[in-house]
Amino acid sequence: MQKFLLIAVLFLPVRFVRGQSLSLDIHSNKLADYIGLEKRMDSKKVENKSNYILERGVAQPIIYQRKQEDVPDLLCYYFYYEKDSAIQYILYEWDETNFRGYQENARKTFSEITGFIDKYNALYAQIAERYGKSAKQGDLSDTSRVEEGMERTDQWKPDDSTAIKLETVLSNKYRKNGLITINPTFRIRLYVRNTGRSQPAHTQELSEERAHTLDTISRGFFLAMKSKDWELARSYLSSLVSQKVTDTQLEQLSQAVRFDEKMELFFKGVQYGLDGSTFYLLQYKYSGDTNMPPKVMVKLIFDDTGKIAGVRPMKML
Repeated sequence: MQKFLLIAVLFLPVRFVRGQSLSLDIHSNKLADYIGLEKRMDSKKVENKSNYILERGVAQPIIYQRKQEDVPDLLCYYFYYEKDSAIQYILYEWDETNFRGYQENARKTFSEITGFIDKYNALYAQIAERYGKSAKQGDLSDTSRVEEGMERTDQWKPDDSTAIKLETVLSNKYRKNGLITINPTFRIRLYVRNTGRSQPAHTQELSEERAHTLDTISRGFFLAMKSKDWELARSYLSSLVSQKVTDTQLEQLSQAVRFDEKMELFFKGVQYGLDGSTFYLLQYKYSGDTNMPPKVMVKLIFDDTGKIAGVRPMKML
């Protein structure tokens, strides 16, 4: 094994070696470079089961899985520009829910939690060595807080065209309160973004192409709800919503919305959060409702990855 690793390192481009195969300088490499890296590391290519909502000209991500020790396997998401294969951004994610889903019995022992903290600290040290101290929020020093949840975020802005964000959530918290369920969560994410070519959020529009993609996602969600396939329905939801929603809530939603009736897209738009985040809106009416405006509509809210962040039945008075 040591001989193999040595050979692999010797044949990596120099720009990758310093970053321990986690590239921080995304401007120096294109998609082919990262694919070559993953092949040399014997990574497994993973099927992309999500339909991310991206700015025009950016392709759906290429995803690879790497074996890890002491933490869940790493998923590497490479988002790239279709025109020249330059990288828009990379997401490195260590999260066992990618492989097991959310489970109430997913609590971690002290040694397992230490593995996540050590991994986070190693990542921080690697980035700080090159870019210095971060803008920091949260703390991981008091592990007793894991029962209610610990969070930490570090951000760097090395130049006008690069943004780096490292974040983690470590929580043994399990709570069921009526319709709300909170499951244990253990996750590390590292984002490396090419901001020099990104379209500013305030100039984004919900194009016909993007609306069509969201409509396709909506139709899939409607069919899953109609057939009461809760597991499939959850796959269309954002990670935060999917974590908290219960089968009972989905059943209640299926009773509040007539998913067995034909629906037509009535309105589409963009909504911006106070923090600059972007949400996409689609409103549907039942085909048999000829009122103007329709008496009953169903509003779907999507996050910037194309996942459903909210479903709201609406009745006009």
